[in-house]
Amino acid sequence: MWVTRRSILWLAAAAALSASTSGYAQVETNTETNSGTLYQDEGTKFDKSNKMWSQNDACGKDSFRKFPDYTAEGALQRDAYMRDCLRKHHLPPRNNLVQQPRSGP
Repeated sequence: MWVTRRSILWLAAAAALSASTSGYAQVETNTETNSGTLYQDEGTKFDKSNKMWSQNDACGKDSFRKFPDYTAEGALQRDAYMRDCLRKHHLPPRNNLVQQPRSGP
């Protein structure tokens, strides 16, 4: 019984001590040298990625606005427009939207 009370007391003391000191590293909040974040470039990478995806979606929407018909010729025109739009905005190309017809059996 005495050992159990002592161990509970030690566990409570250890919990109180660990709660008072967090395990996280402190970050400088001096605005001249640091903006208060550990990884300053993460926000800019995320913003750049969002802009790229948004522009990619905009190119896709524009291609369907310009060539709305669902024929093989319209699909080829949409694909060509999409490639040109992505190239103009320096974005990576998508896979072919139109499957080329296969010859032979």
